[in-house]
Amino acid sequence: MTHDDQLDASALVWLFTRSTDKRVTSVALQAISGLPRDFSATHILREADALNLVEQGFQSCFEKDTTIGVNWHLLDAEGALLYCKAWMNLTRGTSKQWPPELLDPLCKLQDLKGNSDVAAIASSVVAVSESSLDAHMAQWDLVAYLSKYATGKAKLSNSTVCWLLDGITESVMHWEISIAVIEKTALSVIAVPVLLRLLRLTEDFPTSRIRSATALALYSFTCGPLDLHIYRNEELRRMRYCEGDAKVTVKDCHKPVTVRCTDSLLDIATQELSKLASPAADHSDQMTSSSKEIAVSSLFHLFMTGRVAVGILPDAALTDVCISLTTSRGFLLSINP
Repeated sequence: MTHDDQLDASALVWLFTRSTDKRVTSVALQAISGLPRDFSATHILREADALNLVEQGFQSCFEKDTTIGVNWHLLDAEGALLYCKAWMNLTRGTSKQWPPELLDPLCKLQDLKGNSDVAAIASSVVAVSESSLDAHMAQWDLVAYLSKYATGKAKLSNSTVCWLLDGITESVMHWEISIAVIEKTALSVIAVPVLLRLLRLTEDFPTSRIRSATALALYSFTCGPLDLHIYRNEELRRMRYCEGDAKVTVKDCHKPVTVRCTDSLLDIATQELSKLASPAADHSDQMTSSSKEIAVSSLFHLFMTGRVAVGILPDAALTDVCISLTTSRGFLLSINP
């Protein structure tokens, strides 16, 4: 636990436990939604009953009508959004489940029309909550949101896209099945091409949070499992995503049938591989030598088998790969990732 995180947590606790102004209390609780995923003093907030207060705050964003049956009327969509994010921050890494009595209003948010960000975040809560019978369906919802975003059919904030990607990664890591089985699931078959498209969208922004989150989600589907505690730090994600990307794109290029990759998507994977393999990309401090060797060798293999055609890769990038291959000792021209 860092000293700064401890101070931030203590300040928030003081505000939502000592203040008599409900508005101040609400702001303090909603502020938990903005804490970084690697915030190290979350336990201080939980010990101060923040989770229970956040759930109460979420409920206050609705009016419960029992006139005929039970109906929940949404009063504050933005407030509910912040409480959802705060709940996920407080429960990350725990076995805490979304309260069953609040599932109906959460579903109300999922069905909200005209505010894709709010509806998407509600789906993220369901996807990572083991208490919900609809969790697997919600994971499909997350992929559907990302697919619409990647094809320009839906507008989502960068923050929401990152929450969706992290929701997918977290939920996949909850599956108690082997990676060989995960690769063959229907969700994985659909998700991998969508995630490759997201890589294409962010190719000009190497430090984008969306890019690092996309690489991690791809890794969880194709190479996992991984230690999420390590990868909750954004700086570490950015440093290590190149190495993860290399392993992912190698598998996608060698096993296109498994993930139903079209030629255009395979071109994306190949181009990603070229960036990681080329010495000109200068990722020497972000990748292990063995991973770089795999990337270079795989790209050369794709070239020799005709997968890399004229126009897919810049001549300079392919030249770098060929030079690296011929000057490195112990390289094999054919690998089986």
